[in-house]
Amino acid sequence: MSDPRLKRLGACLLAILGSAYLAQNIVPWRQLMADERTGPAQTRLLQLSDGSQLALNHATHVDIRFTAQQRRLVLHDGEVLVQASSDPRPLIVETPSGEVRAQSGTFSVDHLHRGSQVNAYAADVQVLPRLGTPSLLPSGSGLWLRRAGSSWQWPARPSRINTRAWPAGS
Repeated sequence: MSDPRLKRLGACLLAILGSAYLAQNIVPWRQLMADERTGPAQTRLLQLSDGSQLALNHATHVDIRFTAQQRRLVLHDGEVLVQASSDPRPLIVETPSGEVRAQSGTFSVDHLHRGSQVNAYAADVQVLPRLGTPSLLPSGSGLWLRRAGSSWQWPARPSRINTRAWPAGS
């Protein structure tokens, strides 16, 4: 690589790749491209194709991926309150911390910076950390979900979403 043009080309390529890597962590591409999203002072209620209801709290970004085998919600940021309709396919809420699965019932997942808060209101949900052991969260309880496992189980806490708007939408 003694040719100066090759050295400049290599340096430019390295600068472009480095900038692209940094931009993926700074620019919220996933949030901008999410199927459904809310702004900082906005909430939304959605009726999903399977009959389930999904409430999105403020600053929430979620992708909806339904197939013949599963119903998957990919939660990038924020909080969702799910009222899952009865269906043979599991309803899965995926976060960077792990997955929450239920066949039916009501539960919430609030993805925060260092993990996800999961509350089971009217459903037993299966909690699957990315790197830990799966566990069953019984109805009426909540826990903190981290990549390495779940911990700190408690009685279910109310969702931060205005549930008075739940039946009518917002």
